[in-house]
Amino acid sequence: MRHILLGLLLVAVVFFGGSADAQQILPVPVDSTDLITPVNAQPLPIESVARRRGLLLGEPSRNLIIFASTGITGASAALYEAWVPRRRIHSQWQGLETIYPSMTRPAKGSSVSLLQLFSRMGRRLGMVSDENFILPGFIQAEPSQQTVDLSNYHLALSFSSQKEPEERAFLINSASGSGLPSALTFAELERLFTSKSARIAGCFYGPVKSSASSAAREPGFAELVSSAVSRLAVAPEGFFLTVNYRSVADARNKNLFWQMLEHKKIQDNILQQLVTFVHGRKDTLLLVVDEPESGSWSIGPDFAPAAFVADLKKIPDVMQAIAEKPADSAAVLGRYYDGISFPVDDILGALAAGDVEKAESLIEHGLNRAHQVSFASHVTELANSGMTVFSLGRNAEMFFGLSSFEDFHRRLLSCVSMPGE
Repeated sequence: MRHILLGLLLVAVVFFGGSADAQQILPVPVDSTDLITPVNAQPLPIESVARRRGLLLGEPSRNLIIFASTGITGASAALYEAWVPRRRIHSQWQGLETIYPSMTRPAKGSSVSLLQLFSRMGRRLGMVSDENFILPGFIQAEPSQQTVDLSNYHLALSFSSQKEPEERAFLINSASGSGLPSALTFAELERLFTSKSARIAGCFYGPVKSSASSAAREPGFAELVSSAVSRLAVAPEGFFLTVNYRSVADARNKNLFWQMLEHKKIQDNILQQLVTFVHGRKDTLLLVVDEPESGSWSIGPDFAPAAFVADLKKIPDVMQAIAEKPADSAAVLGRYYDGISFPVDDILGALAAGDVEKAESLIEHGLNRAHQVSFASHVTELANSGMTVFSLGRNAEMFFGLSSFEDFHRRLLSCVSMPGE
């Protein structure tokens, strides 16, 4: 009898011991709120998912800077690498997100304007544009790039093709709907800064001008960006600054690739300036929006990027030599570009009429034909073609992968919204 009881005891020990071991290797139960079930049909909000993944740092971004342009990637960027071989490689980005084209968005899915949202939050609004106060459509919840309403802006600075001060003043008044303190020169802008004016609008004429070795704006676009950042950075309530640079696309669409690459140089300087600013602060999020090239490149079978870029680099010297002796244009072009034909009579006619830009364009188009390269621009607006977003700074890791614009919008709001906003 005693042997029978011992046997039963051993069986019981083995059975319960095996059960205990089995319980120890079971996975940790999943929180039911993480699951999408018939009872819990709604997924977690993106803010909750982000915090569980450790992406948000506990505090929102007080300041937001959006730099919108084109050619940061793609063929334009590849040509620029040949133009500036020792270019600083932008490897410091913390997030990379590709957003689907707007044609895939539902008809009823229009988003609230980012400008309206930040104005309601009480942030100071600032903008710098290279053309008539135009901003990208996604900033304004509009299908295309267009001039913004300046009435809610604390600081709005822009270039314009309007040369006469009266025309630029009319542009400011038309875009603002009221008499904002305005500046039409850098000296007037400095005066408004010194007087600590609460709201400032500035519109400046400054085409890109070539010299013997390069080109630059006078006054400079980079100086405008620096002025805007310095002015807004002291705002205790935080700021939202949009920088829009359309000149790269404008030159590319006209097949003026020397000008495109010079604008790329300006673009690169602005980008590095903003990156340096964000690296020095812990409360600012920088989004660099690269809109598609919105067109197609065509090259011949013998196209050589290095040779093409080398010929483009000669343009400032060629223009200087022609300006000194216009009658010797044919000889100058033959000396710099042996074997390439140009419409010399048309170039001389443009110079005689004082149209130096047209003469330069004719030379550029001659080089394009010789190197068998061209760009065909599409009719569609860049804002409709999707975009790539690079991020840096506070909560930059939130921007990753492929997403719709609505998802991008939600991520952005989760990064910048304060409690109660």
